[in-house]
Amino acid sequence: MKLHTILVSLAALIGCPLFAGCASIISGRQAEVAFNSYPKNAHVVIHDADGREVATLNTPGITTLKRNRDYLLPARYTATMEAPGYAPVQIPITIHGLTVDVI
Repeated sequence: MKLHTILVSLAALIGCPLFAGCASIISGRQAEVAFNSYPKNAHVVIHDADGREVATLNTPGITTLKRNRDYLLPARYTATMEAPGYAPVQIPITIHGLTVDVI
């Protein structure tokens, strides 16, 4: 019986590392950004840090924005949202480059 306990313990010590694992999830080169408003159907124009228009949409909507080529620096955008009867609103958007999740 004692030998059986030793063998089971030894098998557990050797076998556990074989069955344990981890995974890394690395974000892609683009990020989806969702826009919503009340009232719906507001017009959104998105500009990059250089002032170039990169996307337009009406709410509710989703657009894809590029991450920065340098993974350590965030990409910065400005979204301008307009709706009839409301003052335009500028929304700063920061998309971080490299996102790594270890599971």
